[in-house]
Amino acid sequence: MSRTSTGFYPWNNRTQNTLLLKDDVGRSKPSAYSLPPVDYTYGRPLERDEEGAKEVSMTWKYHAETRPKEPDRDFAKLNKMSLTQGLHKSNQFSDYRKRVDARMKVVKGRNALPLYIPEEEFRYGLPNRPSTPIKLVLGNCYGLEFQQRIEQDYMYRSQQDSFKPRLLPKGNKASDLSYTYTKQKLSQIQQNNNKELFKLTKFKKVQPRTNTYLHKNVTDVGKTSEIPNHEEHQHYDANEVPNQAVE
Repeated sequence: MSRTSTGFYPWNNRTQNTLLLKDDVGRSKPSAYSLPPVDYTYGRPLERDEEGAKEVSMTWKYHAETRPKEPDRDFAKLNKMSLTQGLHKSNQFSDYRKRVDARMKVVKGRNALPLYIPEEEFRYGLPNRPSTPIKLVLGNCYGLEFQQRIEQDYMYRSQQDSFKPRLLPKGNKASDLSYTYTKQKLSQIQQNNNKELFKLTKFKKVQPRTNTYLHKNVTDVGKTSEIPNHEEHQHYDANEVPNQAVE
């Protein structure tokens, strides 16, 4: 007799209490519930849509436009119509409005823009890339063209730089003092250059015997007076000989 069989242990008689059930060695604990059969499927069944993928892909349902709402009554028009009928009392107006109806006009807009299709010769899509000009690539035409363009740019920039006005910085007190000091220094140097060199008194009236043509006040003296002036010498022809030299 197995120990798990009913009635072997005192607690086996209470099969409805899961806490009192004991398992045997190497076996699972017996169940205290009444379970459904083995082929039973647990869980909630899926809700199937009446319109499946086949119906969606193989059929097309057109959109149904919304029905326009009924416009409001046009009381101004009704009052004018009642006046044309010769009515002038309020009870007559109410009776006339019950018999005759007039509605306001509703202005409808367009839900979609008009579709304009191009001509038959029109081609859709992106155009293909043009073929590479191998002849121009191998002949270095693009390189020469780029070189000429750069040279033109450099020439244009050099011409622009020559006409560009010179921008001087704004002066301040230090620059003004420096300019005044430099100007005074240059004037002193010019005055010193115009001064005559120191000579003894007895040599001041003595004329030089050689002419170096360096000073405009020096006259031709001595043997050098026979040499013609360099300005006159430029007018001589190569085959001509000065009369003074012949003598």
